[in-house]
Amino acid sequence: EEAKAKFSDEDKTHQQQRAALSEIEAESRDASCRLNEAETAWRNRINSLRDQLGDARKIHSQRSTEFSNAVKRVQRIAEVDTIVSAAEAEVDRFRDAAKTAKVAYNSLQSQLDEVNASLREMESKREDVRRKLVVMSGLADIFGSRGIQTYLLGNAVNTLQAYSQFYLDELSDNYQKLDLVLNSGDRISRSAGVRGPDGEWLDRPLSSLSGGQWRRCSLSLSLGFSDLVARRGHLRPSLLVLDEPLTHLDASGRSHVGKVLRRMVRRANDIDDDVEKFSPLGGLHVSTILIILQDLAAEELEER
Repeated sequence: EEAKAKFSDEDKTHQQQRAALSEIEAESRDASCRLNEAETAWRNRINSLRDQLGDARKIHSQRSTEFSNAVKRVQRIAEVDTIVSAAEAEVDRFRDAAKTAKVAYNSLQSQLDEVNASLREMESKREDVRRKLVVMSGLADIFGSRGIQTYLLGNAVNTLQAYSQFYLDELSDNYQKLDLVLNSGDRISRSAGVRGPDGEWLDRPLSSLSGGQWRRCSLSLSLGFSDLVARRGHLRPSLLVLDEPLTHLDASGRSHVGKVLRRMVRRANDIDDDVEKFSPLGGLHVSTILIILQDLAAEELEER
């Protein structure tokens, strides 16, 4: 708004200066016309007076006795000279006025150039403001109406889903999926899917999952969250504690859990060699895993 107001003021000043310049140009043209007319009139009058002077001299030569008339003619000649001098002075005055008008015209032209430069600068600033508005509009479209916090939260939720789905693929042999969606109230909506006999995904409410399916989703979500925290915080956790992670799992499910946990406790020199095979995302690796079990033998984890 300030730029528009300044632009409007500069435009008004520009118009006023143009009007003043037009008036000066008109006065200069009028002065020039009057000067030409005066020069023509006086030139004609001078020629006429010169003719009269010639006639007077002829008459003086012819009528030497008419001395008084000759004196009068001489006086007339003197008057003519005075008039001529006055006319020349008037011409000089008009010329000086024309020079002054030209100087004023040049000054106004310089001011006009400055105003045009200011207008170009303001136009450039307006273009910069327009580009910034486009950038800000693009950022608003990217971040949404709720700002960058929601954008970052949505990014974290998408990353958590990717990490959790990786662990769920390991625990379910790619037969389960878990979807996490950030809704309009910044709440995370969870939904599950189970692969059918034809290989297509069947959407299932979490409440309809079996105990084993629920345990796989819960465990993969916990491991995915731990993986996300470790990555975002650049942490190297050394201890993982799991309370009853095998509840409701059959022998195959417990075997998959054991495989995942054993991979996580591999020594550091083995992690670098096997990390690409184990997790394209990098994986969560700890040196010690503490598992709290009840009524279940440790051998069911297929410990070696």
